[in-house]
Amino acid sequence: MNSCYRRNPAPPPSSCAECGILSECGGWDDERRHRGCFQRCEGCFDTECDYTCPANPILFGRSVEEVGGLGKLPVRLASIDSGANALPWYIPQIDHGSQRLRILKEQVVSIPLYRLCRFNRHGRLELVHRSRSALLNAFKLSERAAILVTSVCKDRWIEGFYDSRRLILPQLKELGLFAMTAPNFSFVRDSPRSNSVWNQTKMFRVIEDMTDAGIAVVPHLQAQTKKDWTRLQEVYAEFPDVRHACLEFQTGLNQEDPDFPAREVYKGHFMDFQQSTGGRVHPIVLAGYREIGFFGEICQSYSMVDACAFVKTVNYQEARVFSDGKLRWRQAGLEMQKTMAALLEQNIAQQREYLLRRNGLSADGRSLTPSLLPAA
Repeated sequence: MNSCYRRNPAPPPSSCAECGILSECGGWDDERRHRGCFQRCEGCFDTECDYTCPANPILFGRSVEEVGGLGKLPVRLASIDSGANALPWYIPQIDHGSQRLRILKEQVVSIPLYRLCRFNRHGRLELVHRSRSALLNAFKLSERAAILVTSVCKDRWIEGFYDSRRLILPQLKELGLFAMTAPNFSFVRDSPRSNSVWNQTKMFRVIEDMTDAGIAVVPHLQAQTKKDWTRLQEVYAEFPDVRHACLEFQTGLNQEDPDFPAREVYKGHFMDFQQSTGGRVHPIVLAGYREIGFFGEICQSYSMVDACAFVKTVNYQEARVFSDGKLRWRQAGLEMQKTMAALLEQNIAQQREYLLRRNGLSADGRSLTPSLLPAA
């Protein structure tokens, strides 16, 4: 891990109890609390460290001032209109419209933020399509399609969006989006906790900017500790009309580590979070196939964003269900390869039906077993 303690002769705190920002951070929840998050800083003399860390007082002060204080909650949050049509349990992700000559007639689709932007020659992020008609034409989508933009991207794109957000957000508004998820700024496990708290606070500030631009926001449940989850609970308590949240399992939560079962810990925290909201939250889940049964049992409704059907289609693969009931992807025949639009429609339909059947769900994605949440 990088460090900037060379610039500050004071030794780092040896435990969470000694840390000056414990009230904002909350500290670790496990045995790491006795070591703190700075134990790897001593002896590391990388003066190029850019973590938001008290050991670098100039950068730390500037970063904290930028977000209005560590852990400061959003004061404005525009939610999805409660009168809008309910989101389906399955939402296909569409990355582009290349090789398709026919309009995809899905009512709701997801488009990743990085597919809507590009870096210009000055290194600034800018929008590719400046009108809804241009976007629909480029992605071969129906005029009635509700578009959900997901902001789960690599750091380069997330930070580029943050730097250019005041220019890009008004332009995104012109695309007639259904909603947009808040960016998931990185929580690095081996970095100082102050950096993660700062990144969560950055998300809160972006939520305000999205709201000011007139975009319906889906907060991202990005959290490392109980304190992080408590802040999220406070946001949903402050804004009772907010009924959606974004969760993703494709980055840190996709790592298998027997000593740090992040996925199971995260699910446990989400159950507590859902109970604190009275079970009102409709999660929008990315890369969560393994957890369909879990969400079907604890949520009144939920949505799974699926990128698999699209990715397989552009690689000329076809979904086939075999005699054992399992879905497998096979190379599509030459005739099917000539009609990419039909192949995509078929793959979406097959994937949707297979996931329902495999998980024993009803047609709306609900579990047929009782809820795991305690009765209110």
